[in-house]
Amino acid sequence: MTKVMMNFVRQIKQKLSELNFFELEIIRLKNFDQNKAKLATRIYIIIFSKLLTILIIYLAFQGQNRIVIIQNPSQSDFTTLLKQYPHTLTCPCQQISILYESFLDITLEYHPICSSVFVSDDWINLLFNYNMSYYYPLDFRSSAMGQFQILSSLCSLSKEFLNEKIRDLLSDAFISPIVLSPDLLDGQSQLQSSFIRTSTSNNFLQLLQLIRGTTFANTLQDTMQTSARRSIYVLQAELLFTLMAWNLFSGQNNTICYCGIESTCSSSFSGFFNLSAYEPDYFIGYTSSQSLITKVPGFVVGCYALESLLQSSLECFYDLQCLNLILNFFSHNNTSNITYLNKNKTKYSVDALISTLVDNLFIEEWAINTSFSSYYSICAPVLCTYTFVQYADILYVVTRILGFYGGLVIVLRFCIPRILMKLYKCIRNDTSTDHIHNQTRFIDYLRNLSHSIAGKLKQMNLFKKYDATHNNPYDLQTARIATRIYIILFVLTMCILIIYESVAVRTQTFTISQPSQTTFEKLHIEYSDRVKCPCKQSIISYEHFLFFSPEYHPVCSSSFISFDWLLSLSFLNWQDYYFDIDDFRIVGQVIFKVIATLCSYAEIIIRNSLLNFKHSLYVTEMVLSKGEMIEQIQEIINKFQLDTIANFKQNLNMISLHTMNTVAVAMANADSVSYKSLNTSEPYIDFHYLPMTWNECSCALSDDCIIPVAFYEYPNPPSYYPKNLLFNIPGLFVGCFSVQSVLQSSFECFYNETCLDMIQTMIHSNRSIHTIPLNQSQTRHALNSSIELIFNDLMLEKWGEKIEFDRYYEKCAPISCVFTTTKHSDLVYIITSVIALFGGVSITLKILTSFLVRWVRNRSRPNLHPSNFDEQSRRQHFCQILNKMKRKLKEYNIFESELTWQNEQRRQKEIRTTRIYFLLLLCNVFILLIFTSFSLQTKFITINYPSQSIFDSLRLDSRISPTLECFCQQITISYSSFISIQPHFHQLCSSDFTDPNSNWTSVLYSYGIDDEHTYDDYRLFALPQFRTLSSLCDTVKTIVTNNLIRFSSKTLINKQIQSYEIVQSQTENAILRFRSSICKIFVLTLNFIREVSQGNGILSSIYSNWYFQTLRKEDLAFLWTKPRSYGNNNNCSCATDSTCSSPAKIANSSIPGFRIGCYVIDSLLQSTLECLYDISCINLLKYFYSVQDVIVSPLNTSLSSSNETVQNLVDRLLINEWKFNISYENYYHTCSPHSCRYLIQERSDVLYIIVTIIGFYGGLPVALKIIAPLIMNIGQYFLRRFPNRTVPEHSPSL
Repeated sequence: MTKVMMNFVRQIKQKLSELNFFELEIIRLKNFDQNKAKLATRIYIIIFSKLLTILIIYLAFQGQNRIVIIQNPSQSDFTTLLKQYPHTLTCPCQQISILYESFLDITLEYHPICSSVFVSDDWINLLFNYNMSYYYPLDFRSSAMGQFQILSSLCSLSKEFLNEKIRDLLSDAFISPIVLSPDLLDGQSQLQSSFIRTSTSNNFLQLLQLIRGTTFANTLQDTMQTSARRSIYVLQAELLFTLMAWNLFSGQNNTICYCGIESTCSSSFSGFFNLSAYEPDYFIGYTSSQSLITKVPGFVVGCYALESLLQSSLECFYDLQCLNLILNFFSHNNTSNITYLNKNKTKYSVDALISTLVDNLFIEEWAINTSFSSYYSICAPVLCTYTFVQYADILYVVTRILGFYGGLVIVLRFCIPRILMKLYKCIRNDTSTDHIHNQTRFIDYLRNLSHSIAGKLKQMNLFKKYDATHNNPYDLQTARIATRIYIILFVLTMCILIIYESVAVRTQTFTISQPSQTTFEKLHIEYSDRVKCPCKQSIISYEHFLFFSPEYHPVCSSSFISFDWLLSLSFLNWQDYYFDIDDFRIVGQVIFKVIATLCSYAEIIIRNSLLNFKHSLYVTEMVLSKGEMIEQIQEIINKFQLDTIANFKQNLNMISLHTMNTVAVAMANADSVSYKSLNTSEPYIDFHYLPMTWNECSCALSDDCIIPVAFYEYPNPPSYYPKNLLFNIPGLFVGCFSVQSVLQSSFECFYNETCLDMIQTMIHSNRSIHTIPLNQSQTRHALNSSIELIFNDLMLEKWGEKIEFDRYYEKCAPISCVFTTTKHSDLVYIITSVIALFGGVSITLKILTSFLVRWVRNRSRPNLHPSNFDEQSRRQHFCQILNKMKRKLKEYNIFESELTWQNEQRRQKEIRTTRIYFLLLLCNVFILLIFTSFSLQTKFITINYPSQSIFDSLRLDSRISPTLECFCQQITISYSSFISIQPHFHQLCSSDFTDPNSNWTSVLYSYGIDDEHTYDDYRLFALPQFRTLSSLCDTVKTIVTNNLIRFSSKTLINKQIQSYEIVQSQTENAILRFRSSICKIFVLTLNFIREVSQGNGILSSIYSNWYFQTLRKEDLAFLWTKPRSYGNNNNCSCATDSTCSSPAKIANSSIPGFRIGCYVIDSLLQSTLECLYDISCINLLKYFYSVQDVIVSPLNTSLSSSNETVQNLVDRLLINEWKFNISYENYYHTCSPHSCRYLIQERSDVLYIIVTIIGFYGGLPVALKIIAPLIMNIGQYFLRRFPNRTVPEHSPSL
């Protein structure tokens, strides 16, 4: 065995040593012998194997981009592809606009108190007692009804606000140009849900805080008199007024707090007392716990019912024993439906403050369910595309090697022998080089060399026959001509190919794993939109990269809003003196209490808004560039800032709408007056409404009436009449309401040290503190700027926002960056491509050139083709051509060489091998032709700066639209650039009835406003109701205008332009939601204010809900309150229901449509305006006011309905019609797409097929010249194995 192996190895070694690829060159080249041929063979093998190895490695590691298109992918297909190609998978949605409600479900569960009997009308009616104001204010029977009314309102309003926001979200359209992954869709849903929850909570709490702040700042009179008490003040014998004193409470650790300074001032407990109509000392208040029967755990009593409730807890109502104790103090018939709360049904502790529940909107659980299946079915992608880089594609490598092989073999076989000969020649002549160069001048050497080259080119023959029989002069000349034409065509073809490969561009996709920020920024600069870097964390909280450092007006950090400063201004410092209402010693504390409230509210609203904003989530699927990210975030910040300020202004205007008809006791819009004597025989003295007048401006007509604040001297103390002016305080005013007066004031005196010193001198007491003036350099506002101007910016000097891109990028942490580039081919690619085509071009040109040249020369050869052919001669000639072609085909031999000429047996074998060769060649070319003809090519087509018509045509092309992407130059597109909205208001708002300066207002004010009417006389309600209508119109117009500005400032943020249908649908939906939202939010906000006012027991300015009554007819005797009743037989009490109402009457004459009731606005909302459409009804009103010469035009029945309630008008913001226009042309112009690109699949074109076949053909003939003889030898070997079969030695056919 070993011997056999040794022999085999010896034979192989011998074969290799004798291996010779250049046998023909021995004959063709002069001085090229057998040894040189063997050496050339070894050099050839080494160079060829190394180049081939390099090529294989290069091709194997050169990734090829493959773009795959999947038609009509199912959800499972998408899920599978997403796992495999998460970064390049793109599935355009057929339905881009998808309603949230189709795939998102939000379920809420609330605290059990909100579904209990304790927020029902039955419970509130149980707590009601007609004489409840006679109980001691700390008595649960006095405070409970108002607190539970507010609790019921807070529960219902929380649900309404949340339900409205959720409905608004679910009716909104989710724009999804491409299918999102389940995780990203869920993240988007979580983001929107979180935003709804935080924004609703934010808006709800801000509104609640504003109500609390304005109620406290204006010191609105509550009916239970827990904030301020009223007592009789005898001005004249039959003219009784009232005095006001703020209450004091004993809080925790027996500390005394004061409602004039602290809105949250409260007692440490509430309970049941054995006291009735108790009148405490004027300067002691409710600090005594005498006659206490029992406490109610968890409940406290403070300045207002709302403040008391928020500081209370429900712990007593989780305890059956405690609940029964409460019920024992109330008269009731049936308590079977009253059950205690189950502590196992809440996540909150039993002693949790109600403020904690309110902060969370009473939410126990917030559940979100996202249905990806529903989302996917509506999205319905028509196709999915993904890109991957394919390495070591066998077919690609083989075809490239075959193409490269042909050219490489030709080049090496041509170059190696000749280079080797030159080397031998140089070595041989090395010794005589110096001698030659010494004898021959260099210029002669170049001349000789050029002559030599020219001669060789003239004699060059690439088509010569080495058989002497074929080398006649004519054929030799033909071969030389063919050679020259071949060289010219070959050089031209190769130049064209080189230019084509140099100019042609290739699309390549590259992936960089975990790129640094520097790398990303460089990539974005170089490749812009083509870089996609998916974030590892695509949902990022704003707090991670966005920071705010708000700076407020210097007054908000000054001592002017400190407790000590307010205490130094307290009336407690001047207990033995009486001052007029415009004296600083009376209103100074009120003014700075309002300023402190404004600063506090501004800080709260900004802190809460920023907290909610920063905790909301920013979705960023792909890393944005620094510029794009900052632009987008700044747009969001600007919108947030505008929305925060606009929401505040809107809420403040709406609170003023309700406050205008309430009693403010700190500064006075109305006073309580009685024209009876203390000696009257009537058991009680009732007080009625008297509007205040400031400098000939009546609070009955305007809330903005003001007079300057001053210091006065009073010659006849304790009386404040007469008074002598000492000096006015620049910039400070007093008027109907504290807030409005302060907003019209300025801080100019408090920047001036002289002015401030004068004030401090006048208010000096043992509670005085030293203050320093405000620093002018710390504010951007002028010294005399109104406080309203400053407060409109929420007392802010600057927001101090800071966007940190580094932190954003760090949190995003992109997994990789994928970018596609189209660039010119590199040098290696060009060389390999040209060499790959070299062999095919060479062989093709050799065949064509030889055939064409010979055919042309033969046709032009004289006497070879006689012109006079008869019919028979033509037939003979044609037969001769056919026979000649047949003979040539039979004898055609591509393996012919000098070795064949004298060996007939070898020639016949080569002829048979030639036929095998052509058979294999035709089969391979045919297969390649079929394959390339039916293969699909995926191409990226880019159109720069497309017009709208081009975009529309591309979008309407069903082959293009699924993959069409058009990138906007302007990513953020403001609604104002392409949407215009024009609301048309109800005719009431432009009529005489709502014009404050109209004759109609003069009619209502001119007669009877100061007269003492019964509480159910419409003349008491008429002016306030029409003022309210006027304010409603003004407020609604302002709100609509501001919201339209906010809506117009909103932007569409889209990198890609959307179709007309999508833009139209999206904007129409946005407009519809905008209209619905502002209407519903307005109504909800108004209801919120109304219900909280009812729970707080805020007194109506015309005493239409409660009224004052005295039990003791003495000077400084306390006043007590009684509720009004309306409805049939006066069976509806204003204490339990603010909507109690009755038809309006004057002297038993009905006023059609109008109603009177507890609050002016509540009765107005239930009224209709039918009287204002009827001139006879208008004349009737004029008759009762004794005015006939005033002309007032009635409303037009053709423009609006006369029997529609004011509530219905308010529900649609007094708007009869909305007109809007959406300009897609403006949208397209603003977007200005800089390019459109799309993917298209098409069959290979003719040029591609020809180039591919030529490239393939270049290596295939060379390979087949090796394979065909091998097949021939194998065939002969098997034929010789059979003794009865012989191979014909001389037959020309197989």
